[in-house]
Amino acid sequence: MNAEDSSSDVSEAASDDTGEEASGDSGDEADSEFTIDENGVLTAYNGTATDIVIPESVTEIGEKVFYNTEITSVVLPEGLTTIGASAFYGCSSLTGELTLPDGLTTIGSYAFYGCSGLTGDLVIPNSVTTINASAFYGCSGFNGTLTLSQSLGSIADYAFYNCKNLTGTLTIPDSVTEINRGAFGSCTGFTKIVFGKNVSWMYGYSSSYISWCPFYGCSGVTEITFTGESVPLISSSSTSSTAYITNFFGSSCFANLTEIVVPADSFEDYAGAWSDSL
Repeated sequence: MNAEDSSSDVSEAASDDTGEEASGDSGDEADSEFTIDENGVLTAYNGTATDIVIPESVTEIGEKVFYNTEITSVVLPEGLTTIGASAFYGCSSLTGELTLPDGLTTIGSYAFYGCSGLTGDLVIPNSVTTINASAFYGCSGFNGTLTLSQSLGSIADYAFYNCKNLTGTLTIPDSVTEINRGAFGSCTGFTKIVFGKNVSWMYGYSSSYISWCPFYGCSGVTEITFTGESVPLISSSSTSSTAYITNFFGSSCFANLTEIVVPADSFEDYAGAWSDSL
């Protein structure tokens, strides 16, 4: 009986070891699908799976890692700080809600360009300080609200262009000072815009380039509220004194605008700057 008991113990131990090895191999195999450098930068995805869970060791997703791939879902690691340029460019099969981790600071240009299958709300964590040009261009599937980071300094060219199904009120945080061309162009779902108190410049130009207006085609907007005491400059650059008020508030941008609200204490300043053009 002692010999049999001993044999049974050995058999059980071998079984346990085999199970542990199998589990370890599976994890190693999954990790081998990702090329990660010594700085925690994901530089390549070598796998074939379409449901992606990026390893927790990754702090940055490099340029074009998932460029034009057929991935259908992605889970981003909690320690992620940077999403590189064109990282998910053209991933139109990527569906569901996008959860960006707290601690993320930078979203590169074209990062989610054309990811039209993403849905729900788009929440940019307050840790994000930079969203580069065309980062969410053509993400027409988002059909909830947009919440912008309270740490953004500016809205880059075409950052949210043609996110046409985002809805409700677009609130520009107080941290934002500049809004560049085409930033929210063709976002037809917004019904109201509230500008933070520190917006000092927004892109504006002649009618020949009306599609460059930050809010070109925002036909759903009926009300705009300015909270800043100083009147924002609307011109072709932040250093230009030539204003393009008529085009900015015209029908090509705000076809159904009925009301502009400004601070009572600054009414005379706004009226003096804009009344002849509205």
